[in-house]
Amino acid sequence: MRDQKVKTSWYHKFIGGWRRAFGSNLLVLDSEVLKKSPWISVEKVEKHLDLPRQVSKNSFVVGPRGFYCIKVDATKEFPTGMRCLNKSKGRYHVEISEKTQTRLRELFKPLNEQFYRDMGINYGWNN
Repeated sequence: MRDQKVKTSWYHKFIGGWRRAFGSNLLVLDSEVLKKSPWISVEKVEKHLDLPRQVSKNSFVVGPRGFYCIKVDATKEFPTGMRCLNKSKGRYHVEISEKTQTRLRELFKPLNEQFYRDMGINYGWNN
């Protein structure tokens, strides 16, 4: 495989290094949960780091691009009272053909299953 964009998604290749570097401090979050319910992911981070709970569902608001932003006090920097990811994040992705989607599913299925085994969590990416 020559495409670096695809290779960087082979998480099973990286997990050993991450575990060596972070040990039990490794926390992997599901980006779909982060996108759809960011307060759930933030709660997991707070708990993992043994921090007092400060963020809840009420801490977020849907921003102008349809993604969640965190509520902040309105300031000159954040006049809308929300802080959102920059425009390079949370972007919509281009449409790809069904044939390409099928090829990618076939490529990633065994790699994802290995990652699920390594992590002990099924993220449901093969569904």
